[in-house]
Amino acid sequence: MICLRKKLKLLLILSFFYQRNIFADIEDQYRNQQVDAICNFENAQFYSLISNSKYCIKGEFWEQFSPSGYSAFEGVLNRSLKDTDNTITKYKIDGDDLVKFSCQGTVDVYKFNCIGPVDRDVIASRGRKGLINQKKFLMNSEFNQTYDESAAYNNRGIKKMELGDYSGAIDDLKMAIKLNPKREKAYNNLGTIKATKGDHSGAIDDYTMAIKLNPNYVAAYLNRGNSKQKLGDYSGGKDDFTMAIKLNPNYAPAYVQIGDYTKAIKVNPNYAPAYYFRGNKKQRLKDFSGAIDDYTMAIKLNPNYIKAYKERGYVKYRLGFYESSCEEYKKIIRLGELEKKIGLWGSNACKYLKNSKRGYFDMR
Repeated sequence: MICLRKKLKLLLILSFFYQRNIFADIEDQYRNQQVDAICNFENAQFYSLISNSKYCIKGEFWEQFSPSGYSAFEGVLNRSLKDTDNTITKYKIDGDDLVKFSCQGTVDVYKFNCIGPVDRDVIASRGRKGLINQKKFLMNSEFNQTYDESAAYNNRGIKKMELGDYSGAIDDLKMAIKLNPKREKAYNNLGTIKATKGDHSGAIDDYTMAIKLNPNYVAAYLNRGNSKQKLGDYSGGKDDFTMAIKLNPNYAPAYVQIGDYTKAIKVNPNYAPAYYFRGNKKQRLKDFSGAIDDYTMAIKLNPNYIKAYKERGYVKYRLGFYESSCEEYKKIIRLGELEKKIGLWGSNACKYLKNSKRGYFDMR
């Protein structure tokens, strides 16, 4: 009996040291991982569904970042942890979701048995799914916090338009106009949706109404000019662009519309589309180095500029820079773009890179 007690005591001591070594190994792994890996808001893969933050996953650990780059929280994946209030939590990747499981545990710190129901909460998702869901959350949150009801519907209409929910956007913009018939921005936004759907005649009517309410509405002139040219009225479109510049000589978008990209950059060096379109022009002229420089500047000004990433990646692919082109492709996917909308250059670049490392070069 005494011998049995001594054996149990020895096992208890060994288990204590073994447990410490387990946590020591985790800590060492975490420290090594922090040194080897780069985790920040920019390359975080998962979009939070309840805030504008993102989660970065590296190995067996996760870290939450705010848009400012501040690391708010961090933790471990696939391990049950018990808090001081006996709450048991476990984080796990389930498909494209980062899931948090939680339950109330017993008072015994060494036992991880749940004494109540287990909650499963999806706290973040990756890819296009995560990006869209985060935008929807932020959209509704902003809507509920806006005091001016007409402005709230107008702003939500814009967000819905960005998400491709044109029907919902039109309903919100019409409600904004109903609540405030003099809200010229709602008419302008309504026109933009109609133009996106190909109804340029209806768009012109809305832009004209916006201009009637505010004769100095520069953006409405620009948009109406675009729709006029889409219908073949190039003279009328040019007149609207000229009026926009007359009202605001430093309005870069108007210079972009008339093809004077360098002038647009001169009046507004921070207008990313000017660099993008000038990059396209240089690409057509086979000035690939200059095109890459302009796309890079556009991305620097707007890190989420998917079109600029696409064109820069395509130019790099044409030049044979497959590794860099593949990285552009992966970045576009992380920004939420559908693969089928990127073009074959991206997947081909990654395929070539993969095959070249294996010693194969067949691109078929």
